[in-house]
Amino acid sequence: MKAKVNGVELYYEKSGSGRPLVLLHGNGEDHKIFDGFVPLVKDGFTVYALDSRSHGQSSRAPLGYREMARDVEEFIEATGLVKPVVAGFSDGGIVALILAANGRADIRAIAAFGANSEPEGIKRRWRFIFRSGYFFTHSEYLKLMIEEPHISADELASIKVPAL
Repeated sequence: MKAKVNGVELYYEKSGSGRPLVLLHGNGEDHKIFDGFVPLVKDGFTVYALDSRSHGQSSRAPLGYREMARDVEEFIEATGLVKPVVAGFSDGGIVALILAANGRADIRAIAAFGANSEPEGIKRRWRFIFRSGYFFTHSEYLKLMIEEPHISADELASIKVPAL
C-alpha cells in the first residue's frame, strides 16, 4: 500500500491485528528488514512496516531526518492511526526520537534502537568509513549519516511519551 504524505509516497505493508505499531528501518534498508519480527508481534499489533522516503518502494525525495519524521507524523494522520507505538532501528530510531521530541504526533510510546543524536555518536571507525565512501560516491545515504542528526539534550528531555 502507499500513502501520500509530505510530498512523497510512502510504501508500507500492513499486517496483524491489535494496537497500531509503526516500524521504521535503518539507512539503506527497507521494510523487509522486519520480515522476521512481524510474525512475532502481529497477533497483538496491527503492524505498519514503512519504507522511508528514497528507500524501498517509496518515492524519491531529499533525505533529512526531520523531513522523515514529518513523513511519519503525516502518515499517522493520513492513515488514522490512534496512539501508535513507533519503533525504529538506526535511522528509524533517530526518526522516532525526533517524532517524539517534536510532540506533534499523538503517539503512545517509542522504541529507538541503535540511534544516535549527533553524527559523532557513530564510532570513529565507522565515521571514517562513511566519510571515505561519501568522498568517492557522493551517496545521499552516506551524506545523511555524516552530517546529521543534530538532536539536542533539551529536545530529548522534552519527550513526553514512554521511550525505550
